[in-house]
Amino acid sequence: MNEKQKPQVNNTTHNGQMVSFQKEETFAGPIPHPEIIEKYEKIYPGAAKIIFEEWDRQVKHRHEIEKSVIKTDNTKSILGVLLGFIIVVVAIGGGVYTVLQGKQLFGGGLSLAGLAMLATAFITSKKKKDKDK
Repeated sequence: MNEKQKPQVNNTTHNGQMVSFQKEETFAGPIPHPEIIEKYEKIYPGAAKIIFEEWDRQVKHRHEIEKSVIKTDNTKSILGVLLGFIIVVVAIGGGVYTVLQGKQLFGGGLSLAGLAMLATAFITSKKKKDKDK
């Protein structure tokens, strides 16, 4: 919440000249300005407590959501690496097996594809780490 109170202007005369003073106050925060909370409290006793309790619940809820998102992202990341590793091992192993069965061209291509996937994963990972720095 971002609130801005209206400027207060005071006009006075000093040595025959008009002098203006202007005071402007700005307030930014997740909860209302203290003066507004005070007014709510006058209208509805206990309102300040309700406002702060609700704000506290919202902060805790937001933190729980953020923790959940981080945990899910970490799990996805680990699973992605694990599954990628399994695919690469199967591709290279399948290629070697195919070569041993007498189909060198297909087996070599399969093994090469597995190595290419492995190299691509490392290059992508390195670029991401460099970008995050």
